Amino acid sequence: MKKNQSILISEPIFKQEILVTNMDDPALKKYAKRWKYEISDGDWKDLAFEPNGVGRTVRLDCGAIIVRITKDDIGITIHELSHATMYVLNTTNTPHTMENDEIFAYYIGFLARELFRLWK
Repeated sequence: MKKNQSILISEPIFKQEILVTNMDDPALKKYAKRWKYEISDGDWKDLAFEPNGVGRTVRLDCGAIIVRITKDDIGITIHELSHATMYVLNTTNTPHTMENDEIFAYYIGFLARELFRLWK
């Protein structure tokens, strides 16, 4: 991803939007206003990276899901997309279990395909 780039993935099944971004805080604040995401002080605390952190996924109080990554690494990206998938499934009362593992796997696959299609 280029510096301060964002990709918005919209999916039709659970009607969720996942923002994947490498934006710094000022750029993300500007983007959030444009898309009318309300980012609370608590959300900003959750979105902050740990020292040497390279990825962070947060479901905002307003319901939006933001995936932040700091470098182009497929392992980190898929790791963070798995967190986004868990947020979506838990929010839609479809917690990940062995009985519905296929939904989890399909959803991560969908997010990865969409992200890399738009990332080109």
